[in-house]
Amino acid sequence: MRNTNGLHSAFDEDVYDLIDLVEKFLEFSEELLTKELITKEIYEQITHNKIKFLYEIEKEIHLESVKIKECI
Repeated sequence: MRNTNGLHSAFDEDVYDLIDLVEKFLEFSEELLTKELITKEIYEQITHNKIKFLYEIEKEIHLESVKIKECI
């Protein structure tokens, strides 16, 4: 998942650590759903914002990468 392009290097590692943590949470949540330890409704409630976060951060990383390429 780590991409050396995009975002400012001062907080790259923290951002990627957060992305990794959110992805692990989503995997764990899916496992709970699969094992029927949580309902689909609970799964959607606890994962909605995390999925949205990943989508938005991926979009931001892509835009930063494009900006860097344009400057080169």
